[in-house]
Amino acid sequence: MALTLVLLPLHARGAQEAGQQSEDASPDTSTFIASPESPSDEALGATSGASESSTELLGWARAALSYDFPRDAPTQNPLDPQTPHDALTDRSMLYLRFHHRRGDGLSFVASGALEHRIRWRDLPEALPGQETGKAWRYQLEPRLQELYVGIYKAPLDLTIGQQRIAWGRNEILAINDVINPQDLRDPLLIPEELRYKPGIAVRADIALGASSLQLIVVPFFQPHDFEFYGSNWALVQDSAPAAYRAVLQQVGESPAGSALFSGERGVSAGLSQAAAGLRFAWRLGNVEVTHYYHQGFDYTPRWNVDSEQLAALLDPALINDPVARTLAFTRFSETVSVNYQRRHHVGLSLVGEAGPLILYGEGAFESRKVFITQALTTVVHPWATALVGVEYQHEFDQVIDVALSYGRVLPRDGAPPPLLWNERDTLGSAITLRWGLTEEVSLEGQGGVGVIPFGVSGRVGVHWKREHLSFRAGALIMTGEKFSYGGYFRANQGIFLDLRYIL
Repeated sequence: MALTLVLLPLHARGAQEAGQQSEDASPDTSTFIASPESPSDEALGATSGASESSTELLGWARAALSYDFPRDAPTQNPLDPQTPHDALTDRSMLYLRFHHRRGDGLSFVASGALEHRIRWRDLPEALPGQETGKAWRYQLEPRLQELYVGIYKAPLDLTIGQQRIAWGRNEILAINDVINPQDLRDPLLIPEELRYKPGIAVRADIALGASSLQLIVVPFFQPHDFEFYGSNWALVQDSAPAAYRAVLQQVGESPAGSALFSGERGVSAGLSQAAAGLRFAWRLGNVEVTHYYHQGFDYTPRWNVDSEQLAALLDPALINDPVARTLAFTRFSETVSVNYQRRHHVGLSLVGEAGPLILYGEGAFESRKVFITQALTTVVHPWATALVGVEYQHEFDQVIDVALSYGRVLPRDGAPPPLLWNERDTLGSAITLRWGLTEEVSLEGQGGVGVIPFGVSGRVGVHWKREHLSFRAGALIMTGEKFSYGGYFRANQGIFLDLRYIL
């Protein structure tokens, strides 16, 4: 499918678990048709009429292990190296969410996580002065997710603070879900509660009888979390241009190399990158109609590179001269610039029922969207996309959701060059399956099949649950044409285990 994110195209935004959105992350808290996302805490509090106070603490502890199948043998050419890849990854995580409601007029929510990762890799053939062999890497990362206050007095609900605001219907494609950036560093296995990065915002939800209006102001911009080089889901993979692979291998995982294409370089600390949006929902017979408008920034960074300076770094004389190599890289890094493009987003969604089925459609247009080319440069074009889908749900543990999506890159100063993960006209599908075999065991699958370009990306597995325990085992499937999403990240095919204790 089409690219919506810097690293993850529409057909493969990761293996999200249907119906497991954060409680306050409902894009369309519908009074007409059930949405796959749960109603917000605020909506529940405002409509329940409860006057007493309540406090709850939810969360889970997680231990997960993934193994990626071996890649092709590396070449012996130092100017055509393999990229780093972790064969085995162990993830341990604690996630907690605190929610206090005082009567039916005030609530407070805070959530966060602490994650510890252990990664094992074979170091590729290195340059003189760099290590070889096998390596273990350790990383401890705390995350603050939500931190907000909700004030409710009909017909107005006001939410202030760091929060997740979700728009749109389809969980995977989510072509209108443009308020929050994502964590793209482990897109297929990241817990659903941590997939999006809550941002500081002021949100006002106004009930207008049979319709509703939502107004949003986001004062500060934050980009997607992604890595340009050095990890399994980094942008520079084995199919990337040899110049990038060779140059970035020369600096290894030094701070200079990691920061060179960091999205943080284009972020302003002031209010110059503020954003705002509105959502208006109403009913036409048995169909819920929702309009979206957002004026903000595309989360994909646009970078500019001096191709001559990049080519100069491939001089064979630099391989055995670390000092000259460092000086040449410094000159090159001074030519790299990173920025973000302000754009207008206009969207529409329609949701209706037909017996046991929920039928839905969405459309979106963006005035300026950043696309990554196969040469790892960036171009900006207008972008239009649409999807149609059908969902069948029988009880909670029997869900099938199938959607078809089409996207088109509109001309701007000529047609775009060959793109990464996309073509000028992109066609594909997204599938979600969760089918309970017994009360404790279910089959799961989620991902996408791209038709143009051809590619498959997603995960399949089995899920067992009993009381406070949950266990998943399955496989990651990544395949397709060389520059499709599944083909580009084919090295991430493997198996995974996920064990959780739910509080």
